[in-house]
Amino acid sequence: MRVSVAVKPGSRHPSVTRLAAPSAAGPPTAGRRAEAEDPQILVRVAARAQEGAANDAVRRALAAALRVRPSDVTLHRGHRSRIKQFDIDAEPAGLKSAIAALPIEASG
Repeated sequence: MRVSVAVKPGSRHPSVTRLAAPSAAGPPTAGRRAEAEDPQILVRVAARAQEGAANDAVRRALAAALRVRPSDVTLHRGHRSRIKQFDIDAEPAGLKSAIAALPIEASG
């Protein structure tokens, strides 16, 4: 299953939260599907965006939060972007349940 993730590297308070609403990226267009590109999850990591350190930290944090092995989480798209897509090798129903159980990101 593919999951879209917003990333905040260099955070003082690492966390994995569920975003309550899609991002303000605008409506879907011919080359863009809203459900595939609007982030569902926000991952804050202490690692800086240097030499893949933040990507690896995000992959591990995402795996821990969704209760899967880190090796089951693969970065699909967004190696240099703050919006990333990860492929997660897990049963979709269990994964959707784990995402729904994440705390909702507090706005403000």
